[in-house]
Amino acid sequence: MSDWPWYLLIAFYGSCVGSFLNVVIYRLPEGKSIVTPPSACPHCGKTLRMWENIPVLAWFFLGGKCARCKTPISFQYPAIELLTGLLFLACPLVYFHTDMQMPFAEVGINGSWPILIVHLMLIAALVAATMIDIRHYIIPLGIPYVIIALALVVYPVAAHMGVDFRHVVELPHGGGVRIALGGLIGLILANVLLRVGVLPYSFADEQQWLESIQKEQQEQGAIGNVPSATSQPVASDDGHHHTPIDIYLQYPHTRREMAKESLFLAIPLACMIAGYFLLPLAGQVEGMYWLRALAGVILGYISGGAVIWITRILGSYAFGKEAMGLGDVHLLAAIGAVLGPIDPLYVFFLAPFFGLLAALISFGVARIYKGQARVIPYGPYLAGATLVIMFAGKFFEHIIG
Repeated sequence: MSDWPWYLLIAFYGSCVGSFLNVVIYRLPEGKSIVTPPSACPHCGKTLRMWENIPVLAWFFLGGKCARCKTPISFQYPAIELLTGLLFLACPLVYFHTDMQMPFAEVGINGSWPILIVHLMLIAALVAATMIDIRHYIIPLGIPYVIIALALVVYPVAAHMGVDFRHVVELPHGGGVRIALGGLIGLILANVLLRVGVLPYSFADEQQWLESIQKEQQEQGAIGNVPSATSQPVASDDGHHHTPIDIYLQYPHTRREMAKESLFLAIPLACMIAGYFLLPLAGQVEGMYWLRALAGVILGYISGGAVIWITRILGSYAFGKEAMGLGDVHLLAAIGAVLGPIDPLYVFFLAPFFGLLAALISFGVARIYKGQARVIPYGPYLAGATLVIMFAGKFFEHIIG
């Protein structure tokens, strides 16, 4: 296979990305910069030398210990580097050399490398989001935001520069473009109204409520008896999950807050309908591949975000507790921005099977029936389902078709 040198280079690049992901996984939930300072031993604080940063191999050269203070280094570091490298290698191999491929094969790697890069970055984001969600029950919004921004820029530019998207992703036509642009206008409008205070933020009083609960428990001397899934508050940029999870789930006004989120969602929905009927676009968009590529990203973003956000709202109404985090909403929206408007639906319906399997393994059937398994991070199951769709999507297309 003449492409093997390139694929091995992609695998090595993936392991380097995995090394950076270790920084993201460690620093981002704590609100630290992922750029500075340079990587250092968390125990003695000594900056790592260049050879100590070689992906995978450095951990084995060092014997799994810091070269200076001899403190053990977590096996997570080489494991994440190796996993990311293998996933980066698997992506082009599956896409271009198996029957379980996306439509990339029709134009080859030379004709679709910009899309391949975006897919690889999505894989990296899934790895980081999975590890952070498992540890802290959050998905920092910066992770999906980067992927969404990448798709919004790369796909239209690639289409304008000549990448034949007709053989890579399904591009929307006139009606789809109008719906996408209407939805984009609606999202911008809703966020502006949120920022200026016309629309209310959901869970705006959550932190105040939790502080009052904790103060009351401290006064009663009972704070040490409160069960929690995380022992320390966790920083996040999504405005949620800053506190121990079990206490957080006791918030009593979830249904009220879902009404606020429903009001937010109603604006882009109304603008999508209005855009279809009112925007002055017709057959002239057929040859504007950059605009159609942009519309495809927007429709995928809306499709992925909407399906899980609506589930979050309905589930929260039903149970009186927040059913899914907004990090999950934005993660599936980012997946849709990269893969298009249909694949997020497959991911959404496949993810619960991963969740059920993990729950059975982790907690046991008896504990689930007794209600002891209360909090399950959903991001890892979305990530797992996404990888299955990316690497075996045609299998599901054949089943449904």
